[in-house]
Amino acid sequence: MSRASGTAPGTEEHRAPELGPSGTAAPALLVAFPRPLVLDVPPSGVALGRDWLASSGVSDTRVSGEHLRFTKSGGGFWVEDTGSRNGTWLDGHRLTPGEQARLADGSILRMGRTLLVYRQELLGPRMALPPVGELAGPFGLRTVSELLEAIGRRPPRCVLVEGETGTGKELVAQAVAHAVRPNRPFVAINIAGIAAGVFESQLFGHVAGAFSGSGRGSRGLIAAHEGGVVF
Repeated sequence: MSRASGTAPGTEEHRAPELGPSGTAAPALLVAFPRPLVLDVPPSGVALGRDWLASSGVSDTRVSGEHLRFTKSGGGFWVEDTGSRNGTWLDGHRLTPGEQARLADGSILRMGRTLLVYRQELLGPRMALPPVGELAGPFGLRTVSELLEAIGRRPPRCVLVEGETGTGKELVAQAVAHAVRPNRPFVAINIAGIAAGVFESQLFGHVAGAFSGSGRGSRGLIAAHEGGVVF
């Protein structure tokens, strides 16, 4: 079973941030919209805006020329709105001009229409990856992508997908199904939604008249998806 403050940036071509000294993780800003990109946290104390984003290939006319400022203090980074026209939002809260707020790992920052996610320690390659099936997250799915490739090369009989509610287990299962059984049937079953009295018949089928309300009988989900993947 597999388990599953300084000089403002110029206009040179954007390069992905490198790891810190000795390969340690370093702070970074992930652009979630309008396109996946990794940015270095800017120099402390510099007022930044439209040109800063444009130098990295992000065009946003709703960002002011001087929109916000990042400041490093107390072992962390703070963000401040510098009087922007359309505002700076941190985790849903609009900063008033001059208001400073500390960035926490995973904080979502919006300036204009651009969405950025602050990561306190981003380690490893920082180039965006193509989508994995219907899973989104071009900077957080490298391990999943590599695991799916390995499963595709040597398909196991069973794959256990673990994760909390809403983390995308069914989407991972679909990607596994595509890797090991392309063009074959796939079904996702909510076990908790099947009544105990009909559990076996739902999965393994039943003949007509086997129980009250059994109707014409059924092959069951397992047989109906033979050769495919049942999740």
